[in-house]
Amino acid sequence: MRLSTHGFGITGQRHVSIIFYYIKSRRCIKLDFEERIFHELVAEKEKYKDIGDDLDTAFVELILKE
Repeated sequence: MRLSTHGFGITGQRHVSIIFYYIKSRRCIKLDFEERIFHELVAEKEKYKDIGDDLDTAFVELILKE
């Protein structure tokens, strides 16, 4: 049995292989995207933690000056 995909003449096992490759590549792209977003989130959390620490230090210095 010959399967044709949009006139490209892709048949049987080759067609299935292409589909699995496409799904696998999309999963890799999604995982890469999620990993990048996770690292950006961690970096932003660290940035705001540093800002909070600086504010704490500034308030302590103001209290001790009085």
